[in-house]
Amino acid sequence: MPFRLPTSYIPAQKALFNESAFTEDMVEMLLGNVRDYAQQRQVPVLDYLLPHDWNGPQAQSYEAFRDYMLTQFETFPEGISETFIHPSLECDELKGITRSWQRRVWEHRLFADPATRQHIESCGIQLINYRELAEMRLGAR
Repeated sequence: MPFRLPTSYIPAQKALFNESAFTEDMVEMLLGNVRDYAQQRQVPVLDYLLPHDWNGPQAQSYEAFRDYMLTQFETFPEGISETFIHPSLECDELKGITRSWQRRVWEHRLFADPATRQHIESCGIQLINYRELAEMRLGAR
């Protein structure tokens, strides 16, 4: 089974290490170990795991979030990357289980918009699932 641990990171993610107990060298070692173990065990893994950031103007409105995400897609590195979302429809239940309900509604709105898919494809990004990841990394069995 594939798992959600990348084997690399992009320079923009280095800032994350400044706020943690992990140094850049430690992260490099960890990712190298993941890469080696995955290869030995034939476990398909990602090249990059690219979360999006909610600390900034992108948190102020749907339009700002949309523009932020569209720009993010334009800067994805070469390889297999994952960004994750929690798309949800607005409802009382959602509002009752998470304070970030508005973000999830915006994510749903963004990814339900056909223009988003067109933009992603125009960036040369091919959407795949984990089954396709396994096939790409390990070949058909």
